[in-house]
Amino acid sequence: MTSTDFGVDQADICDQRFLEGGKVKRHMLKHSIEKLKRCHVCDKRFTQSGILKRHMLIHTKERPYRCDICEKGFARMEVLKSHMLIHTKDKPHRCHVCDKRFTQSGILKRHMLIHTKERPYRCDTCDKDLPNVEV
Repeated sequence: MTSTDFGVDQADICDQRFLEGGKVKRHMLKHSIEKLKRCHVCDKRFTQSGILKRHMLIHTKERPYRCDICEKGFARMEVLKSHMLIHTKDKPHRCHVCDKRFTQSGILKRHMLIHTKERPYRCDTCDKDLPNVEV
């Protein structure tokens, strides 16, 4: 880890920069062979026990956060909050080109491909470039 003249810490291995020293130290753990926590199911390794705990929900299929309206379960609170927008009809993400509104930023991002004509996906069968994977 090195510090620059502007109070920014930089990781020696990958040159990623951080404004807070604690963050660069935690980041450097990603580069070490011995990470702090290991998933006993799939051997994936994590630098923080909280991230491992969240990861374990993939294997246990546990969904501790429930929607009060439709009873659908979610592994993470932030996904439940995003889901709740479906019921409230709130669409906070707006396309600046056509003014269409969306409940989730990811859906807006996919929508924007219509305007940019970007085709980031390729069909494995015919090699045609596609705007999204559902086409």
